[in-house]
Amino acid sequence: MRKSLRQFGSDRFLRQGLNVEAISNDSTNKAGLFSATAYSAIIATRLILYYTEPRAASNWHHGLSSPLTSSNGILPRFRLLKDNCMEQNTYPASQPDDETNPPQETVLTTRPTFHPFVVLPLAFISGFIIMSVELLGGRILAPYFGSSIYVWGSIITIFMLSLSIGYLSGGKLSLHNPNLGSYGTFFIVAALMLLPTIIFGENIMDWVFLRIEDPRYGSLVASTFLFFVPTAILGMIAPYSVRLLVESSARSGSVAGSLYFISTLGSALGTLATSFYFVLWFEVNTILISMCVTLTIAGICALIANRFS
Repeated sequence: MRKSLRQFGSDRFLRQGLNVEAISNDSTNKAGLFSATAYSAIIATRLILYYTEPRAASNWHHGLSSPLTSSNGILPRFRLLKDNCMEQNTYPASQPDDETNPPQETVLTTRPTFHPFVVLPLAFISGFIIMSVELLGGRILAPYFGSSIYVWGSIITIFMLSLSIGYLSGGKLSLHNPNLGSYGTFFIVAALMLLPTIIFGENIMDWVFLRIEDPRYGSLVASTFLFFVPTAILGMIAPYSVRLLVESSARSGSVAGSLYFISTLGSALGTLATSFYFVLWFEVNTILISMCVTLTIAGICALIANRFS
């Protein structure tokens, strides 16, 4: 067998040598040298593959094993690399969708069964307070900048921007060990951030009013100082609520829809309650203080639930 292999290599080398000689005659010496090196590499590769093919593994003897099939060979290492890549994948490999082998759901988190009874009411409260504060913003800015469409445009713009940043930040925070303790912290911090609006609201609007005469930009700046931070923190609650309630990827859409239904329902009721009743019965600061108290109580409830989860 070894004689046939040597004969095979010699014949192949002679044929390749003829090609190299023809090329060197038609091109420069440098090109000929490069071609000869390339053909030599091809010959060596083919000889190695011929020696190490799996079908010839039975011909190995004297205690030697094939470089392809040995414990440290190429094929076992390739299989080990493939298995490691599969283990590092976050989601399970897809399976055929049939009756005997149904598709597997990706489990995202485990949670106690009472989580919905905590998260959903708190999401309702956050939606209620967001719209209440937005409506009260018009009443707060009116003595200084009026109640024209410019003022309402400034308020809506700031609320939309702050909510968008809150949604983004809350979604990113939900990736790192989501729990009811962090969830309750959002409510308490939002309540604290509303206090400057109550305590320093008039001073802030005086300062802005004296420096910016245009009511469009004055109301925009004042709205930023008064409402941007607390609204952004309240915006973090919605995506974090989704992460707390989702157990598997198959139900994520249903959970998100139910949660946003509850939150938006709270916003609608907050709009009606504030515009129809609260502003007629109470002063603006009294309403804001009651909202701070409500947010604080909601945060404490989440912290207590976290201790029993």
